[in-house]
Amino acid sequence: MKISVIIPAHNEEKYLENTLKAVSHPNAELIVVCNGCTDGSAKVAKRFTKKVFVIDEANVSKARNFGALKASADRLVFLDADILLGRGTIDAIIA
Repeated sequence: MKISVIIPAHNEEKYLENTLKAVSHPNAELIVVCNGCTDGSAKVAKRFTKKVFVIDEANVSKARNFGALKASADRLVFLDADILLGRGTIDAIIA
């Protein structure tokens, strides 16, 4: 089973890399929606996924909904850009 992990990011350049490393998984589609960013969040995200989107408005709800529309998996997981998942969390969600 595949999952889509949707991460809205508003100026999260300092935290985003560690979050993306923690959720990288062969069965997880990573989607980052940079909402109203004025930092390098999009550049960081592009090192981990091709599914990086930029919207002008700094609105986390709109960013989550936008990411959900871009998802290809049936199961969606929403994370904040500064959340570090423990080992095995993605496997547990997929199971």
